[in-house]
Amino acid sequence: MKYYISGHIQSGIYKIINKINKKYYIGSACDLYKRYKDHRSALISNRHHNKQLTRFVNKYGIDNLKFCLLEECTPEELELKEQYYITNSKNLFNETVDVKSCNRGKKLSEEHKQRISESIKAKNIIRSEETKAKISAANKGKVGKYDRTDETKQMVSDKIKNNTERGRKISEALKGRKINWITNKKQK
Repeated sequence: MKYYISGHIQSGIYKIINKINKKYYIGSACDLYKRYKDHRSALISNRHHNKQLTRFVNKYGIDNLKFCLLEECTPEELELKEQYYITNSKNLFNETVDVKSCNRGKKLSEEHKQRISESIKAKNIIRSEETKAKISAANKGKVGKYDRTDETKQMVSDKIKNNTERGRKISEALKGRKINWITNKKQK
């Protein structure tokens, strides 16, 4: 999927066009490039919320989609304009035609959060304390490579050093050996 939006445009209404039969998906975003990356990642990993788009990508590949701007607008105008485009379009991948039914920017009530928690517990999803802490940190704000703790940085550094040590050991073990890559047999 290619990104066809000028770099200075931040928020607006976009469409993901199927290059084969011109069917498309309409959406809106405050950060268009982030939304593009989210769509692309979800489609490639087969976990996108839109089943039709997922099936299309599975059959024809991600390169047969393009991500284009319909209209630049402010974040306050997104919902109204997205609804206009969905209502006045016919050849859609969109499964939901009511934009208000999506949860963009909505705060969940404590009761709703409790029901989600009970649902997860009912599915016997057991999370370690470490996983719970990661989820909590992710929900409190961005966690990126610049926000890593000293402990995490040290752990990453140790892993890199171990991998280079392993590579050095393999290299030394193979010194003096010649392998005929055609027959895949060792030569003396």
